[in-house]
Amino acid sequence: MNTSSAHSRLIGIDCGTTAVKGVLCRADGTELARAQHTIPLLTPNPGWAEQDPEAVWAALCDVVRALTARADAPITALSIAAQAGSIIPADAHGRPIYPMITFLDTRAAGLVAAWQRDGWSETVRDHTGWSLQIGQPIASIAWLRAHRPDVFAAAGLFIEPHDDLVRRLTGRVIGNPSCAAQIPLIDRRNGDYALEIAAAVGLAAHSLPPLAASGSAIGPAKPDVAEALGLSRDTLIVTGGQDHACEALALGLIDPGGLMLSTGTAWVITGIADCADLSAIPRQMDLNVHVAPQRWTISTYMGGFGAVLAWWLSGAPGNPHDPYARLEHALEMHTPDRQNPYFLPESQQRPASAFAGLRLSHRWDDMACAVVEGIAFETRRMIDALRAAALPVQTLYMLGGAARSSRWARTLADVLDTPIRACDDTYLGARGAAILAGLGAGVLPSIAQAWPGFAPHVEESTPDPTRQAAYQARFERYCALSNYQAAFE
Repeated sequence: MNTSSAHSRLIGIDCGTTAVKGVLCRADGTELARAQHTIPLLTPNPGWAEQDPEAVWAALCDVVRALTARADAPITALSIAAQAGSIIPADAHGRPIYPMITFLDTRAAGLVAAWQRDGWSETVRDHTGWSLQIGQPIASIAWLRAHRPDVFAAAGLFIEPHDDLVRRLTGRVIGNPSCAAQIPLIDRRNGDYALEIAAAVGLAAHSLPPLAASGSAIGPAKPDVAEALGLSRDTLIVTGGQDHACEALALGLIDPGGLMLSTGTAWVITGIADCADLSAIPRQMDLNVHVAPQRWTISTYMGGFGAVLAWWLSGAPGNPHDPYARLEHALEMHTPDRQNPYFLPESQQRPASAFAGLRLSHRWDDMACAVVEGIAFETRRMIDALRAAALPVQTLYMLGGAARSSRWARTLADVLDTPIRACDDTYLGARGAAILAGLGAGVLPSIAQAWPGFAPHVEESTPDPTRQAAYQARFERYCALSNYQAAFE
């Protein structure tokens, strides 16, 4: 670390779907302050999910002002982790001319279904590493071309949330491969735009912002913006990246072997690859550019398991205001046994949830534990797919709501036969962005040397051999039940 770094102060911003969050850190990773501001989601029509870029900018300004008000030294650098998969039609200077269409938007579902039927999805995956999915910006852009040709024609640029915020801070429109890969428009072979894919939806090279690698210095904040936000005129703005990739950076996940399991409403599992070879990863996983150099993230959406659990807990007996307490008690008393019921959760491969093996003697607690086990078994299937692809699985970080349950982490450790490190810190994306800020400013020498100081607190659960053996038997029975159910769908 540079001798001048002792007095350096870094701001990391996480621009998510529901809120903008920020952290103020010293260059050694010590956190000095946190702040957040919510962002409204707009639904002007059924299936539409938009945000106002002005509201996002206002939220970022509030967060940065709250952090600079608590800074004990000038801010050296700032970087942004941002929701990827959302797109803003803008004029040639990058100024928005239409609301941000978020990744939650389903207006282009018909287009995506047609692309999947005619085989174009395979072409996109071959170029970009991504399968076509509802809500991706490429589909939203195609929808605008077909249904709002006035907006499409007026758009000189199509930019992402990260790019819009950087423009407002610096006056420059700069994108990054980590976010743009999720449009999906980054060629996995060379890290630049996949112009053949862009052309298929009416885009040319000049329709997209220039790219800079995550952690690259862009330039100082504009003087008027710096003054308004409490930044110095020397505060450097640094290219950020995709929010989940920044979370992985904050966890120190830059080499194959470590996995990240996000357990919000949607459950997403993310690993690390050291090459962009699609044949080396499971077919159901997508390839994204990491914020770490020469690294990629591989990820897949497994299902809305958080929503499944919330549905089950909504009928919990006892205190309706704290159903998780009843779940924790049930998991504490639970012993995996042949006579326990099974639960097959709704997932990407299964259109509906189902119980199996129910007996008159079973009670709510037994069924609640079956729900947790079923979700753990689906996670095990994904882990097994990674191992079958010869990808190392050494440890798994568990983030989100389920990470707050030590009993659930213990169940996952036993089912997966893998150590689980639970982390319920919701500011990981912002902490990863702070690392990028330090790298871009030169006050952090490398990710490997910087990360230990930024490492979050985790609670580790290790597999219990006896319970692991019992869960292995139940997992085999679960797979047989799952295959049996699939035969009738």
